[in-house]
Amino acid sequence: GGPTPNAPPAEAPRPPPPTMAPPPQMQMSKPPPPAAPPAGGTGGGDGAPGGEPDAKRARLDTGLQSEADFAASCSGPVELQFSLPTDATVDSAWQMDGRTVPMAVDVMLTIKQLKEKLGAEKFGGMPASKYQLKDATLGFLKDRLTIAHYNLKTATLEVVLKKRGR
Repeated sequence: GGPTPNAPPAEAPRPPPPTMAPPPQMQMSKPPPPAAPPAGGTGGGDGAPGGEPDAKRARLDTGLQSEADFAASCSGPVELQFSLPTDATVDSAWQMDGRTVPMAVDVMLTIKQLKEKLGAEKFGGMPASKYQLKDATLGFLKDRLTIAHYNLKTATLEVVLKKRGR
C-alpha cells in the first residue's frame, strides 16, 4: 500500500482553532489612589516612608556641579578641543579633515551659540544645524543647554556631521 488517494499532502497537523473564552468580567472599580506626597510639601527629605525617592527630583545625580557653581569656579573662558571627522563629501570650505581644533569659549554660551561661533570662526561658515557635538561620557550635547551645564572645562568634543537624505 501506497498513500491513500484522498489523503491531504503531508503537513504538520494543525492545532484546533483556539476556543474563544469569554473575557474576564471587568469591574469598574476606582484606580488606586496616587501616592501621597511627603508631608511638608517642598521639603527635600528622604521621600515617602516606603523609601521611595522624592518625585520632585528632575534629573539624575550625574555628578556634575550646578551650572552656576561650575561657572563661578571657572575664571575666564574654558579651552575646548573639537575633533573633526574626515569627510570629503561635504563643502571643502568646512575643512572636515580629521584635525583637532582648539577654541577658548565662555562657559555660559549655549551649545547652539558655541556651534554658531565654531562654524563661523573655525569651519568656514558651516551652519550650526549641520552638525552635533558629542562628549565621550555625556553623549550628544543639547543645543539649549550651556557649556557650564555640562561642566566642560578642558574637554575634547567630537564633531558629528548630520547625514540627511542618504
